[in-house]
Amino acid sequence: MEDWNIRAMLDSLEETGVYVIEQNTHRLLYFNRRIKDVTPDVQLGVKCHELWEGTCSDCPLLTIGDRETSHSIHYNDPFGKVVDIIANRMMWNGRIPAFVIIITPHKLNYEEEQGLRQIEKIYSKSLVTVFNECIIANLTKDFYVNCQKDVMWTDIPERGNFGAENREYSRRTIHPDDVDCFDAHFSRESMLRIFKSGKNQIAKRLRRKMGDGTYHMVEFTATRTLELGDEYWCVLVFRDVNEEYLLERKRDLDMSQLATAARVAYQMLIAVNLTQNTYQMLEYDRFPTKKAQESGCFDNLIEVGISTLDPDYRREFEEKFSRKALLEAFSRGEKKVTMEMRQMGDDGKYHWNSTQAVRVANPDSDDVLQITMSKDIDEERQQQEENLKKERMATVLLKDALEKAEAASRAKSDFLSRISHDI
Repeated sequence: MEDWNIRAMLDSLEETGVYVIEQNTHRLLYFNRRIKDVTPDVQLGVKCHELWEGTCSDCPLLTIGDRETSHSIHYNDPFGKVVDIIANRMMWNGRIPAFVIIITPHKLNYEEEQGLRQIEKIYSKSLVTVFNECIIANLTKDFYVNCQKDVMWTDIPERGNFGAENREYSRRTIHPDDVDCFDAHFSRESMLRIFKSGKNQIAKRLRRKMGDGTYHMVEFTATRTLELGDEYWCVLVFRDVNEEYLLERKRDLDMSQLATAARVAYQMLIAVNLTQNTYQMLEYDRFPTKKAQESGCFDNLIEVGISTLDPDYRREFEEKFSRKALLEAFSRGEKKVTMEMRQMGDDGKYHWNSTQAVRVANPDSDDVLQITMSKDIDEERQQQEENLKKERMATVLLKDALEKAEAASRAKSDFLSRISHDI
């Protein structure tokens, strides 16, 4: 076959790129039209690794060794797809050792097709595991397809008019007290309005009727699919979060009971995030000193607290309750920091209070959290002082009695000594 016929035939391969490089220098000796289409700057004599810089990891020459041919499969940037790359040894013009490189779109073999089908099955099954239903809707054209459903969809079509069937769905499945909220977020009109405002996802927890007739707390999520042009398509799913919701309710109840008990025992409760340097007053109305704001910067709160203390206690307070001191204490493994002090009240008098900062576990982030609890201990201190006064009086009386007893004993001894002498 004439040389020009071979070249014409190779140029007619629309999807197959063919080029020849010199074995020693890797300079291009030939390339067909497909290579030119993909790389318009290609020229004879250019080294392939300079022309296609960054793609050498795909090159089959890396593994050819002493063999006559080598084959690799890679995503190839110049071609923009997964390709088969085959290299064969040859003699160019019968005298120049060379490699001919053939690049073709990769076709799945039987094993790869089976693997892809398996992945699709796993993906489908994962949707069933994670989500209880999945609806794809074109909000613009008011059309939907139900890709996954439960028994509550028995009389609702698998596809059709989204707006009308969505209203029927909410009437059948959503708890009566949650219908208005569902319509405000997941009706066709509401989702179009929300998506047009720039949001790409809507999520809400609502009560939904399940197959056994009971209502479960579920999380509805609608996500706009951005890759489908100007039309507003979305995927609407829900997952059952009832167990999680019940655990949260129990935890909230426990926390509420704990907070109630703490409010009874303490006049001031402060939630503090030491990492963020912030605080929030949880209980403050009954505390005798009200100089601080309800919330704000924790460092500022400490400064206000120091200004209200008896000067004799200010240094100790700062050394224990400054943000730096608390972070260091908690990093050492201490669970709480405590102190009793005298603090000026709004009545202009000093009051005794007991304050403790307790570290709080934080499973949601690495931020260091604490609760500061303070209570008035004037009565306790007064009782302690009265008891101390009584102890001191008892000590004085006892000492006086001992001294009188000793004096009497000495007088008796002196009397007996004189009598003995006289006799």
